[in-house]
Amino acid sequence: MDFERLLKPGKDKMETVPPGISRRTFLVTGAAAGGGLLLGFYVPARIEAKAQPSSEEIFRPNAFVCVRPNDIITLIMPQVEMGQGTYTSMPMLIAEELEVDLGRVSLEAAPPDDKLYANPLLGFQVTGGSTSVMGMSEPLRRAGAAARVMLIAAAAAQWNVDPASCRAMKSEVVHSPTGRRLTYGALVDAAAKLPVPDKVTLKDAKDFTLIGTPAKRLDTPDKPRIRPVRTALEKQRDDLLAFAGVLDERLAGIAQDCDAPLYLVCLLSGPAKVSKNS
Repeated sequence: MDFERLLKPGKDKMETVPPGISRRTFLVTGAAAGGGLLLGFYVPARIEAKAQPSSEEIFRPNAFVCVRPNDIITLIMPQVEMGQGTYTSMPMLIAEELEVDLGRVSLEAAPPDDKLYANPLLGFQVTGGSTSVMGMSEPLRRAGAAARVMLIAAAAAQWNVDPASCRAMKSEVVHSPTGRRLTYGALVDAAAKLPVPDKVTLKDAKDFTLIGTPAKRLDTPDKPRIRPVRTALEKQRDDLLAFAGVLDERLAGIAQDCDAPLYLVCLLSGPAKVSKNS
């Protein structure tokens, strides 16, 4: 990075935000071009992108479950992963009742909303006290069961059969007498038009296929991706240290030329001390 050019006065100085472009857009674009601070603005950009209108049909029967036409099930995650395995145990609760493979469940962080996502044991939206599974088990299972019942009802209506003759298995609804089947994704539009049931029957513990079984943590594959991010941050740290050195020299020269007391520039020209382990 050419730090000398950034400090030159006149036409080569850093430009201000162009008219018509928001400060956020300018920062994101500048970061992408310069290679720094991109990580800091990446998550908000993704959140804003999700808020854009979409023509994709989505089946969202409650605050926790979202089913898309590609058969991906999204759990709106009310708890935070802090190393305790929440990102695996919570999806297991949904997947068990919804009759889907655990690998088909993706996660999306729940927005702050005590009315929808409060921990029943603590009374507000929080993760702690080893209460995640204990507190959220029934709400999440009921959310998955409600989605399952509605998907079965949608398939039964298309086949003009009794819902009791249908069953859910591996992201599909199967008509037991004939073997006909429809994927959850194919039923998204029809299921979204049905009323949400007030009461649902949860699976009996003897029928569990996921809950209570060993499972590989779903968040493990993401951890190796942290290494290149750390490398990039270390490179950014080295660039900032180099910039601080150039800035020190320039400010010292300005203080000498202007015969200004050193304390007037000490806040800007003080030595940068960054630990190698920072």
